[in-house]
Amino acid sequence: MQATGARKPPADRASPAGLRGFAAALGFLTIASQTVLLRELLMALYGSDMALAFTLASWTGLTGAGALLLGPRLARRRRLSPRAGLILYTLLVAGILLGVRRWAADEQFALRAYALIPAWLALPCLAGGALFAWAVGAATPAGRPPPTVEAYANEAWGGLAAGLAMTLYFRLGGQPVPALVALVAVAVGAARLSARPPRIPMRLGLAVLAGVALGVAASGVLNPLERASLARLRYPGARVLDHRSTPFGTLSALRRGEHILLYRNGLPCTTGEAGADRLVAAGVLAALPREWRTVAVHGALSAGSAAATGRWRGAEVQHWEDDPWFAAFVREWQPGGFPERLRTGTFPPAAWDRASPDLAVVFATEPGTLHDNGRLTREAFRRLAGRLAPAGVLAVVLPSPPGFIHPDHQRCLASIETAMADVFTHCRSWRTDLGVYILAGSPQPLPAGPGKLAERIGLAPALADSVRETLDYTPPMPTPPASGPGQAILANSAGRPAAYFAYLGFRGRMVTGASGWMGRLLRPMPGWVSLGLAGVALAVGRIAHRRRPGTALILWSGWMITLTLTYSLYAYQTAVGQAYWAAALLVAASLAGLMSGVQRPAFQGARALLPLVCLAPAVVFPLLPAAYGVGHAGLLGGLVVLNAGAGLCGGAVFRRGCALSTNVGGGAAVYAADLLGAAGGFLAGGVLMASWSGFDAAAMVCAGAALVNTLADRRILH
Repeated sequence: MQATGARKPPADRASPAGLRGFAAALGFLTIASQTVLLRELLMALYGSDMALAFTLASWTGLTGAGALLLGPRLARRRRLSPRAGLILYTLLVAGILLGVRRWAADEQFALRAYALIPAWLALPCLAGGALFAWAVGAATPAGRPPPTVEAYANEAWGGLAAGLAMTLYFRLGGQPVPALVALVAVAVGAARLSARPPRIPMRLGLAVLAGVALGVAASGVLNPLERASLARLRYPGARVLDHRSTPFGTLSALRRGEHILLYRNGLPCTTGEAGADRLVAAGVLAALPREWRTVAVHGALSAGSAAATGRWRGAEVQHWEDDPWFAAFVREWQPGGFPERLRTGTFPPAAWDRASPDLAVVFATEPGTLHDNGRLTREAFRRLAGRLAPAGVLAVVLPSPPGFIHPDHQRCLASIETAMADVFTHCRSWRTDLGVYILAGSPQPLPAGPGKLAERIGLAPALADSVRETLDYTPPMPTPPASGPGQAILANSAGRPAAYFAYLGFRGRMVTGASGWMGRLLRPMPGWVSLGLAGVALAVGRIAHRRRPGTALILWSGWMITLTLTYSLYAYQTAVGQAYWAAALLVAASLAGLMSGVQRPAFQGARALLPLVCLAPAVVFPLLPAAYGVGHAGLLGGLVVLNAGAGLCGGAVFRRGCALSTNVGGGAAVYAADLLGAAGGFLAGGVLMASWSGFDAAAMVCAGAALVNTLADRRILH
């Protein structure tokens, strides 16, 4: 019997309802905060897809470290409660967001900036992992196994709810700062709800609270806070907006007459004036095809060349854009350069099948993102070639600095040329003196119609002479030097985006400063380097397995689930473009599978399907060309199903691993193994091996290592 006057422990310590509610609230706040910071870091680092993998790897790895190193220590302090940690967690995230914004406004980033992402995320991620392990340890009765499975399932439920909520929130034009205010309100309410046995189910209370808070934030009432945070940056009197992230905010600010700086992936948007460089490029394009009846143009508006292509005459010219928000913005922002006939739709437009154009032109940006790179791959060229007229010409226009070209930039352009040459019999490239690079492919020699230039475009005599000089003589592209093993020129493809990684290195060296060790780390490597890294991870898992059975299986399960998630995001962004809200949706799908696999005994047999999960990342990019035919919604739906299935198997494996743990430290170790394996999938598979050998090869190497570990642990699986 407890002595009179003795201090009672907090009510949520031994309360299953309190632990369930706390874990659900922590999962909701974690995934919601992750989505907000992921968006901010993606914009800060020029829209680079590598920022996504670095952020998620840092998040999972640091959370696992917090659970392993800090959580058990805090759980021993029996008079403390982790409830207040929810509020502290959201305040830390708010401070990090404001810090990242100032960092993005004041810095020019080299590749080494990616290494600073863990430093930015260290405090909230360590706190999140510690809070989970702390709550589980505090709610564990003496001599009983920790309720890790139940807590993990409820955390996955909260993450699922957050993924769906943040997807809807950002799709409706919500802003980050109001979202964080809403999350602070959710944290305060969740702390109070988990403090005592609730009168209503905790999940219902959390859902109502989050819905009301995010609904208020999405209504625009709190948008002055967003504007105030942006006004403190180094752009006085202007709003710094990325149209892909804030399309509603951009258009509404324009209509209010505000001063706007519009950025796309960290670069200012181009103007619509028909400058000399664009007019010369339009003249070169007009001279390429033999026939001049139908011309299809994609991306001229976003490249600032719509006014130049508007000079074409004598043919039916169709302009296409894949970003309706940007088209709507430019229609009001610079109507003078807006094409008369402009349609919006996915790339490549399905209408090109019916038109069978004599000339198809793709105005592409430099492949600094996987989406931009996706238009310059062998798969894209092959699809476009099938839509041309029998003697049609496909031309790609890229910006290129005149004069000296850095070797990494040479490798970038050479890999695109190699991809074009794999598809077309005749392939040629031109570099104008004004900074435009044109690559064309056709079944017949090029150019086919230089004598018809005057009939096809109206140019001043001096510009027409520049076009003819460019067509008659263009210095060949220098052969990129081989700077080491693995530097051979490869055809740019979706599964091995050689141009993307070469341009990433070029931008990190020449445009934004020296890259140092980070640039060397992300260069192509021989295949044995990827095999060696996978072997080291396999050995570490087996050593951990000897100390705690099942740990290696959980580690590799987390590795392959997150690698499937990473490659799904890469594939979707290759086909569709930057969509951080899709990251929230796919994370929600994976967590839905995890929750079902952990919580429902009926799905425990799914752990026997883990060998299939090991192969899941290897099928994402090979199936991507076929997925184009089902449209973007069909592609996203397929990826949602794939990640939910992988999560289901992983959840069953996690439950099996937890059954082998018998103490508090064991519960924290299992949770940490899952998160550290996830970090390995994001960083090793999604960044390092991908940059060394390409996505396809990295997926096969990781699948081989995971299968070896799975076969070694087959008794535990069954």
